[in-house]
Amino acid sequence: MESHLKKAIALQRKGDLKGAIAEMHQALRGSVCHAPSYQFLAALEAAGGQLDAARESLQRALELEPERADFWFSLGNLENRRGCLPEAVEAYQRCLHHRSDHLQAKVNLALLLQRMERWDEALELAKQAVGMAPKEVKAWLALMGTLGFLRRFEEGLMHCDYALKHLGEQAELLHMRGNLQAAVGDAEQAERCYRRALELTPDAPAIRVSLGDLLAQSGRARDAIALLQQALEKQPGLPDATHRLGTAYLSAGFPADAVQTLLPVVQQHPERMDAFDGLILAAHYLEDTDELELFDLHRQWAAVHAQPVASPRTVARNTASKHLRIGMVSPDFRNHSVSRFMTPLLRHLPGAGAEVICYSDVKRTDSFTERLQAIGGEWVYCNGLTDEALAQRIRDDAIDVLVDLAGHTGNHRLRVFARQPAPLQVSWLGYPNTTGLTTIDYRLTDEIADPPGRSDALSTEKLVRLSDGFHCFEPPLDLPKPVSTPALQNGVLTFGSFNNQAKINALTLRRWKRVLDAVPGSRLLLKNQQLSDERNREHWNRVLQQLGLEQERVEMMGFQSDLESHYRSYERVDIALDTFPYNGTTTTCEALWMAVPVLTIAGDTQRSRTGASLLTHAGLADWVASDEAEFVAIAQRWARDVQALNALRLCLREKVQASAIGDGPAFAEKFLKTLQQLWQGGVEH
Repeated sequence: MESHLKKAIALQRKGDLKGAIAEMHQALRGSVCHAPSYQFLAALEAAGGQLDAARESLQRALELEPERADFWFSLGNLENRRGCLPEAVEAYQRCLHHRSDHLQAKVNLALLLQRMERWDEALELAKQAVGMAPKEVKAWLALMGTLGFLRRFEEGLMHCDYALKHLGEQAELLHMRGNLQAAVGDAEQAERCYRRALELTPDAPAIRVSLGDLLAQSGRARDAIALLQQALEKQPGLPDATHRLGTAYLSAGFPADAVQTLLPVVQQHPERMDAFDGLILAAHYLEDTDELELFDLHRQWAAVHAQPVASPRTVARNTASKHLRIGMVSPDFRNHSVSRFMTPLLRHLPGAGAEVICYSDVKRTDSFTERLQAIGGEWVYCNGLTDEALAQRIRDDAIDVLVDLAGHTGNHRLRVFARQPAPLQVSWLGYPNTTGLTTIDYRLTDEIADPPGRSDALSTEKLVRLSDGFHCFEPPLDLPKPVSTPALQNGVLTFGSFNNQAKINALTLRRWKRVLDAVPGSRLLLKNQQLSDERNREHWNRVLQQLGLEQERVEMMGFQSDLESHYRSYERVDIALDTFPYNGTTTTCEALWMAVPVLTIAGDTQRSRTGASLLTHAGLADWVASDEAEFVAIAQRWARDVQALNALRLCLREKVQASAIGDGPAFAEKFLKTLQQLWQGGVEH
C-alpha cells in the first residue's frame, strides 16, 4: 500500500490526477481499511470533478472512523460544492459536534446558512467564530457578510472599522467595507475602499467586479466595462464579473450586449436572482424581443425564485369593511421617477378614505424622501429586514392591499409577495410588464397601454384597466414658468430626448434621423446620465455619424444634480421625441409639465404604448403616430408652423394640469375606488 500511496502523491504533484486516482485504487484494493487514504482518494476525485465518486470515498472513510471531524468537514465542503445544501449543513454540524473549535467549519456553515436564508443561525455562528478567533479575517468577513444580508449595514460598518483598526489594512476587509459603504449609498467612500484594496491585491477579480458595479451605477459605465473585462481576463467565466458586465452594458446603453452577456449566466446559474432580473430588464430594451419568450422568462424566474419561498395566504378579505389599509412597497421613495407618480396618492388617498403605509426599502434617504414623509401616511423603513421578516411585519400591520411598485427593477421585494402577507396583492407603476408571480392578483394599467386581448394572455396577474390612465404625475418642485418655444428666438427647431441611453437604440436613432432629415436645419439635444461619460459621448457621436447625422446638429448633455437646472434644460427644446420600443414615462411627463409637446408612435406592448397612454390622457392624442411615416409627418407639420407650436406651448401646462395625469385628487379617488371594487370581489378587466 505504501508504495502505491507514494506514487499517487508523486503523480498528484505532477498534475496527473487520473494516474494518482488509479494508484490509490490499487493501494486500497483488498481488505485494507485505512480511513485517511479514502479521504485522500476523495480529495483527488473531487479535484478531478468526480464528485459522486468522492462522496462514496468519504462515506467509506466515515464508516471506518465516524468521529473524525476533518472527514465530516471534507464531506461538508463536497456536499456544498455538489449543491446538496441540507446534506452540507448536516456534515458541518457533525464536524462541530466532534470538534466544537473547528473555526473553518463554523465559517463555512455560516456562509452556507446565509445562502439558505437562515440568517439568525448564520449570525450566531459568525459571532462564535469571531469570539473564537478575533484575529481571523475570515471570521470577521462571515460576520459582516451576514449583517449585510440582514441589511444591518451600519452595524456591519462598525465591525469592519474595528477589524481594520486591530488587524491592519487588509484587502479583504477593505473590499467588505466598500460593499457596505455602497449598500448605504456612499459611493465616494466605497470607491476609495475598493481602489485601496486593489492597490494591495491588484490581481483580485472580485474587487474589480465590485468597483466595476459601483462605477456602472454611478454613470461611469465605460470605466466599469473596462474593469470587468479585466476581471474576466484574470478569471474567465467568473459569474459575478459576467453578470456585472451585462449590467454595465445596459447602463452604458448597449442592451443587446447586456442580453448576450447575461443569458449564459442565467442558463448556467438560474439561482442568481440579480443576473436573472438583469436579463429580463435588458430584454425590454431590444428592438426585436419575442414577447412570448419574455413572458416565459418571467415565469421561469418565478419558478426558481418565488415558488420555493411561497406561503399560503392565511388572511382572508373582510369584504364587510370598505376602509382599506394599503401597503406600498418600494426601494424608490427618494429622488426617483417612481416617487413623482406616488406623490399624488400619498397626498390625496387619506382624504379619499384610506390608510397608506409606505414600506420604504431605500438604502439612503434624501431630501425627496423627507418631502414624501412630510406629506403624511405611516412609514416603515424595511431596508434592514429580510424578505420573511418584512412579510411578517406586513401581516402584523394588518395590511389589506399590498402594492408592488418595482417589478423586476433593482432591489425589488417580489419574494415578499410570494409569501402572500396580504389578502389582496397588486402590481402597479414601476415596471411595464407582468411580474410572473401567480401570488400577485392584479396589475393596474389602462386600455391604451394594454389593449384587451394579447396583453391579458401574457400576464400572470389579471389586468385591471383604470379609466383615464394609470399615471398621475406631480413635479418635485415649483417649476419655472414655461417660456416661448425656442425656435422663435433662434430660428432653428430643436428636437430633444432626455431618456435613459439604453432606450436610444438603432431603431430610435433611425426614426429620429428621418425627422431631422424632414426638417432642414433642425437640431437634436440628448441629455441623460450616461452622457456624463466623455468616452460614452465619443461612442455615440461615432454612431450618429455612421447614421449620417452631422455632429454639429447633435448636442449631448450629461447629468445635472440640481433639479431646477434639469427642468430648465427643457426650455431649449421645441419638441420632445419618444424612444422605441421602450417609451419614456417620467421624461414625457416632465416635458409636458415644462410645456414641451412629445411625439410618439404607439407600439404593441405596454412599454411601447406608455407614451400613447400619457399623451392621450393629457389631451394630446394628435401627437400619437400609428407608424414611422406619420411620426415624421406630424413633426414636419408642427415644424412648418412655429407660431401654432408656440401657442400650444403657452397653454400646455394648464392643459396638462387640468387633465387626468395632472389631477391628483381625482386620480386618488379613482385608484381607491378600483381597489375597493377588487376588495369586494373584482371589476371588469
